[in-house]
Formats: sequence, structure tokens, C-alpha cells
Amino acid sequence: MSAILLTAGPVTSNVSFSRRGPTSLRFISKEQFHAAANMLQAAYLGTTVTVTSSCRGSVVFVKTPPNDAAEAIAANTDIINMDKYMARYYQQIPTCVTVKIREQLVSMGLLTHEQATDTNFGVNAPSLPHS
Repeated sequence: MSAILLTAGPVTSNVSFSRRGPTSLRFISKEQFHAAANMLQAAYLGTTVTVTSSCRGSVVFVKTPPNDAAEAIAANTDIINMDKYMARYYQQIPTCVTVKIREQLVSMGLLTHEQATDTNFGVNAPSLPHS
């Protein structure tokens, strides 16, 4: 499950995970990816949707923004910590998450236009206060 949260950017699809995820997990099925994404959704760490990418649907997991996920991350430190989550969340979305998928996520209100189109997304990401 945590491997999905450690992918680059605020969104990952079953296809981008199979191309960019950990080598040992790249061969999970669409159904396995969907099941793991649904568990993360149940933990309030994101939203799972199916979008039409070409002739088939893609399972897409949209991560909860770090400021909204703080409580869920604190409750799930066995899965992820905030430093790693923020570092990955503010990276650019992988190019294998197509423009069509990004546009659908923007129209659903799950991504901002900036997140979907800006290649410098995250350059000015907020940093964590260190205690």
C-alpha cells in the first residue's frame, strides 16, 4: 500500500505504477492496484476513481493534499510519514498519466489546473516545520 503513496506526484494510475513503481511490485494486476488504492482511501489518504483513458478505464489514485492528510498520516505512521509523503506529493505527475486523464481529474475537482499542467509543480512546495 505505501508504495502507491511513494510514487511521484499527487496522482498515480495503475499504468503509471506498473511503469514507475518499485520494481518488485510492477507486475501487480489492475485489480490488486485497485484493492490497495481502496484501502488507502478507507484510511483517508486519497480518492480512487476509474477514468476513461482510451478504450478502457484506468484506475487512478489521487492523493490527499498533505495539509488535509496530516491527521490520517499521523494515524498511519506504519504506512508512511509526513516528510516522505510531502516530498513525493509535490513531485511532477508522471507523463504516463495522460493529458486526458489529468483533464478528467481537473473536471472532477480532484486536481487543480496547476497540478495537471505545470511541469514545475512543487518547486515552491511548503516545507515542514521542524520541531
